Amino acid sequence: MSVARVHSALIMLCAFVAGGLLLLVFAAIVVDVMLRALSFPPWYWTTPFSEYAMLYATMLASPWVVRRKGHVAVESLVSALTPNARRLLESLIYLLCLAASLLLVYYSWQVLSSAWAGGERDIRATELQRWLLFAVMPPGFLLIAAEFVRLMLRGESYFGGEPSSRPRA
Repeated sequence: MSVARVHSALIMLCAFVAGGLLLLVFAAIVVDVMLRALSFPPWYWTTPFSEYAMLYATMLASPWVVRRKGHVAVESLVSALTPNARRLLESLIYLLCLAASLLLVYYSWQVLSSAWAGGERDIRATELQRWLLFAVMPPGFLLIAAEFVRLMLRGESYFGGEPSSRPRA
């Protein structure tokens, strides 16, 4: 199996896990509200689980969103440019996005390492190791960076031409 296929499978797996986490958050909140309405004690772990799951879902789904070209993009300036100027601007944008992603890999790794080494705890309704909060960030930002590299190497435009998931007007 090629590296590109493994990478694509990893992106899809992350997206499916993100969707599963959102379903679990939904179910946990519904059950928690029902328990309260029926005068049963609520689940105290629902809020911290939801907070962590939303962060994890965001980080896990982001590379897939980049691949699908689903982030918000304002095309008014880009559409007014000549094809050469447009390619140059797109290259600069990709390089900026790549640099920002790699910078976030570095800083999130620093925070993760510090929390791990310091044995920090995240105390809310439940007590968890604080590094768990940051564990998904370095690999998530690394996958995002890889997606921008892929877009650059393939010469794909992030602008114009609607992704298949976006409804046509």
